Amino acid sequence: METPISDLSSGFKSDSTIMELQHFNLFNELDVAREDYTLKVRIIRLWRQPMFRNPTETYSIEMILLDEEGNRIQASVLNRFFNRFEQFLNERVCLIITKPQLGSNT
Repeated sequence: METPISDLSSGFKSDSTIMELQHFNLFNELDVAREDYTLKVRIIRLWRQPMFRNPTETYSIEMILLDEEGNRIQASVLNRFFNRFEQFLNERVCLIITKPQLGSNT
């Protein structure tokens, strides 16, 4: 059974106070025409997508993210961003993502 995101806290009073005051967008509020979102998500599934011509190298890290209402969305981190984000990406981890780049689902 998955723990709801809202049940997780860092244990630091100042962090939880800041998080309570901040507005987080839900997946059903997202629009590809805007980029000024702040999302609080949990990574519920994570896998590496190999490169087409060289399967020993990773093209992207693919994830299924869960928001506070239980909505799910797929997200990708391309290999050119691994140095910046890879250390934060693990299953069952909660993240706050600001200004994500969105793509249409078509």
